[in-house]
Amino acid sequence: MTSVTLKDLISNLPAMYVQSRRRRGFIFNLLLVGDSGIGKSTLLANIFNDNSLYQISEQKQSENDTKNKNLDDEVPPDFEDSDISEKSEKFELSEDAENSKSENDKSVSETVIYEVPEILESKPEFELKIDSIHEPNKSAKIQSSKHILTSKNNLQITLNVFEVKNFNESMENKTQHSIAPIIEFLEARLYQDFNSESKPKRCIKEMESQVHRIHTCLYLIPAIYRPLRAIDLAAFKGLHLVPIIPVVARSDALTTYEKTEFQTRLNQEITANQLNLFHTSAFYTICSLEQKRNYQWGASLINNPAYSDLTKLRQFLLEDNLLNLIDSSTESCYHPFREKILKKAGFTESISENLDNIVESGEIDKTELKNSFIMKVKASEAELQRQNEVLILRNKRLEGKMKADTDELNRQKKHQEALEQSFLVRQNELMSFMKQKKLGNLGMTLTRDQLGSVDSLNTRK
Repeated sequence: MTSVTLKDLISNLPAMYVQSRRRRGFIFNLLLVGDSGIGKSTLLANIFNDNSLYQISEQKQSENDTKNKNLDDEVPPDFEDSDISEKSEKFELSEDAENSKSENDKSVSETVIYEVPEILESKPEFELKIDSIHEPNKSAKIQSSKHILTSKNNLQITLNVFEVKNFNESMENKTQHSIAPIIEFLEARLYQDFNSESKPKRCIKEMESQVHRIHTCLYLIPAIYRPLRAIDLAAFKGLHLVPIIPVVARSDALTTYEKTEFQTRLNQEITANQLNLFHTSAFYTICSLEQKRNYQWGASLINNPAYSDLTKLRQFLLEDNLLNLIDSSTESCYHPFREKILKKAGFTESISENLDNIVESGEIDKTELKNSFIMKVKASEAELQRQNEVLILRNKRLEGKMKADTDELNRQKKHQEALEQSFLVRQNELMSFMKQKKLGNLGMTLTRDQLGSVDSLNTRK
């Protein structure tokens, strides 16, 4: 009978852990941040050696582009025929190794680096046309995709990719339009994990199968002489809720000396600004769906360590630090976030103190509820009494006004009766006066007649 030693048990622990993780699988949430057209989807496809990841990402992007088809119809016709559109198309096709062909003779710097100032000097009206058909302030949007990857030993990895679109495309207030939406997205994902963990009845397997927090962020830096722009510094400071790995995209634009100088400047800026990155040394990558980049003078293999750090990045991300990134996102990002929420809610480190605080807070809440109820009742009674007094005063004013109106009507009625009586008296006086005047005129008429007849008699005689 063979005896099992403690050493044998310890030696079997890795195999047991791998078997356990094989049954449950891994969940890896990856965030890609970088300017539009810098090669985020191509980098993703090259890291996992699966071009279908690029096709899925481009398919979702094309679906979004069809929604804005009316904007493309408004592009002026001279935009497509200009020298600018031709050079821009060649620059975009430089990602493809087989289809990248240039018709004009160019120097090395012109082939690799897109010289925008030169073009704008030759066609100054191009910028006005772009402003007329594009939004001046585009906010960053998160595009998500889910991929199931299986390793050689049947270990399943659920890869959730979150790609930031319209990053650094806002003309004004770039921090608000480019970085603030990403911070809100990261906080929302952490809140989802916090809510699922705070449930009274929770399932560990369900929690492990529904991890929402982002495990790592690949931040793509353009290959320019100055390592970090203002938007890059703001992003590194704001995106502290996720481990950040800097990646220099299209590093074939830099010489060996420029790469060394670039890394020196990058380290200086990281130290000067106290940036907390998961990996301070940047990875200088060259990406292509054809596994090589073709130039007029030759080609460069993307997996060749002499030209590109793509193999180092793949090994660093998937082989050496996959679990470290998952643990780092939990320990360095999620736990401080959770601690901040609990402290803000009044929780302490001791469980008994928390229970006492809950009991005390419950009693305090009851007392406060009772006092607030009494105060509300008293306030309601005072309000009712005030309204009653207002109604009494209003009734008194209405009664006084009604009495005054009644007295005024009675006075006017008496005045009218007095006027009518006075009118009747004057009318009677006038009638009597007219009668007297009529009789007086009649008497005077008879006397004159009589007098006339007497005069006629005297004449005859």
